[in-house]
Parts: sequence; structure tokens; C-alpha cells
Amino acid sequence: MWNVRGAKMRILLIHEDSVAKRASGSTRYAEYFLNQENLDVDVLHKGPAMRVGKNTFFSFLLNMPHIRGLNETILPVIRYYRTRKHIRDKVKLLEILYDLIHSNTVHIVDYLSVSEKPTVITFHGVAATECKYVTNLEKMRTEYHALNSEKNVLTKKIDKLAKIVAVSDLIKRELQSEYNVPADKIRVIHNGIDTELYKPTTDDPTGDYFLYVGRLDKRKGFYELFDVMKKLQDKKFVVISSIYKYGKLSKYSRALCDLSKKQNNIMIKSNISDEDLKRYYSNAIATILPSRYDPFPYTVLESMACGTPCIVSSNSGSVEAIGEYGAVFRAGSSTSLKKAIESLSYPDTWRQEVRKRVENLFSVDVFMSKILSLYKEVIEEHTVY
Repeated sequence: MWNVRGAKMRILLIHEDSVAKRASGSTRYAEYFLNQENLDVDVLHKGPAMRVGKNTFFSFLLNMPHIRGLNETILPVIRYYRTRKHIRDKVKLLEILYDLIHSNTVHIVDYLSVSEKPTVITFHGVAATECKYVTNLEKMRTEYHALNSEKNVLTKKIDKLAKIVAVSDLIKRELQSEYNVPADKIRVIHNGIDTELYKPTTDDPTGDYFLYVGRLDKRKGFYELFDVMKKLQDKKFVVISSIYKYGKLSKYSRALCDLSKKQNNIMIKSNISDEDLKRYYSNAIATILPSRYDPFPYTVLESMACGTPCIVSSNSGSVEAIGEYGAVFRAGSSTSLKKAIESLSYPDTWRQEVRKRVENLFSVDVFMSKILSLYKEVIEEHTVY
């Protein structure tokens, strides 16, 4: 087991595909941990198609693509004991293998709470808030299931959590206001991005368009952006999104396609490569993040790492990322967004300064340094000498 004299820390990392699927998130997130020399990490991966039900943790274990210790040690036992009670009992076997368990999903903490090993959970969003912005039935079911798990853990089993990581100050405030989580229980650690992967593709950006990257739905603020694009026909906009859902054009996709045929200032791009994405980031005047609610999106870091400032909504963790380099508008207001776009003006030096801000505050190295510091602190607090 890990100790202060320098042995590797043994960590079980649990994460989901809901963390951004582009090169900056999901698989890359796990790789950040796997590449640390002073960590010995197993990754338990929850795929998007996995059923969420009574035996969630059991499903996790049986469907994982990568985990070394559990394959040989725990799976034969888990396969035999299929009931919820027996699964909970066998979770205690994790104490043999790991110094700390770090989960990026609230769903299985209910099972982990029977273990004496310290558990850290990262909140990438708060379901109690997310539910207020749900716009379709499928998403509603997912969020309300998460809400039930969230309530159970944060009201009944919070003492079992060694620490809660919030990806933004916005999330910390929501955890405190919704569940009265003590401030000293929460550590704000913003997401990190690989600044070698995301960097400017040119020294002479065209700077002739505003960029939007994301889903075309109400929560992402596309209604407000759509309204602005209709009114600002003297501005050029590039929209990068998957416009098809289940093989059909969604309501917003159809409206956008129709508008792009009437106006020549809108370009739509879909299913582009990461290299093309970086090129679009690097040449934009600014990237627009109009979300009505967004805890801390990778998009803002991707854009800034490519040297491009952002225009962000007030109800977003992105406000914490941009600092003075960009503009903030009132969430849900197309009038406020229009004014922000029309008034945005900045010196050439901003592009270099935006890039430096990400390198200094939101790089992978900074992110992992804070995570490792938290791990050491938590393990030392739970170590009996």
C-alpha cells in the first residue's frame, strides 16, 4: 500500500462516456491518470449503452474494457453472488487492492459506501440543477435517476465520502445550496486539457467568423444563437454539430439548414476531424458558448488553448475560465448575446494571453498536480500508523 515514503498509490478510477467524447475528454481523461508514474491505476469504464438499474455496479464490473486487478480477483466472486446484497458485501474486497477509489459517477457510490477505503467523487454537474433544463423524455429519465442517486449519497451517505471534487465554483455553490454540503468537504479542481494536443494551427488567423461547437438544443442555448444569427446577417457564423439524430434531422437542425439556405453568412459543418476542429477554433474571432446552463465545458478550454477568446453565458462555469479575455452575456437572452457579439473587440495580444491562461491554469499538468495532491492528502488522513 502507498505510504509517505514514496510507493505508488493504487487507485481505482471510475468514469463515464458522458465526459466529452472529443479528443479532450473521455478516453483522454483516463489516459491522464494512466500516464502518471507515481500512480498504479485501474480504470473502470461505463459505456453509454449500459443499462442503469438495480445491479449497476455489477454491470460495471462485467462490462469493463480495462481493469487489471479485478479481472482475476473479484469477477469470479461477483459472477457468483448476483444479488445486490451480496455484491455490496463483496465490494469490501476492493480494500485489498486499492488505496483510494475515485468515481466520476454518483450511481455506484451507494455500493462503495460499504467499503472502508476512502472514496472521492467528482461532480461534473449537479442533477438537481440539470433536471431544470431537461428538454426530452430520454434525457429526463437519465437525469431523474441520477437525481435519486445524488440525493441518497449527499443526504444519507456523505460521511462515507472522503472528498467531493467540483469541476467549477458553480458546481460547488450548487452542491452547497441544494444539499448543504459543507464547504470543507468540497475541493474545486477545474477540468484540464492537453495543450500539446490543442494549440493554434496558424500564426495569422483569418478572424472572419464566430464559431459554435455543440449540440443543437435549448439547454445549449442554440435558440438564442439562432435568433441572433437571423438578425446579424453582416456577421459570419460557423456551426459545428451533428445535425442528424437517429438518422433524422432534429427540429433545430432543420431550422438551421433552412436558414443557411436563405442567408449566406452561415456555414454548417458536421462530423469533422479533430484536426479540422482545431483549425476552425484557431481562425475564429471568438467561440460562442450560449448555454442556459453548463457546469464547465471542455469547449471553452479547447478554444482558448487554440488562442481564441470566448463569448459565454452567465450561467456557466466557462465564466471562471475566460477571466478578462472574452465576454459574458445574460443566459437565455438573445438580446444580451447580440450585444456581446457586436461589441466584442480585442487587441492581437489577446490570442497569446488566452493561450497562456490555459497553460498556467487549465493544463493537464495543473489538473493532475491538484488531483495527486488531493489523493495524498486523503490517503494520509485515512492511514493508520
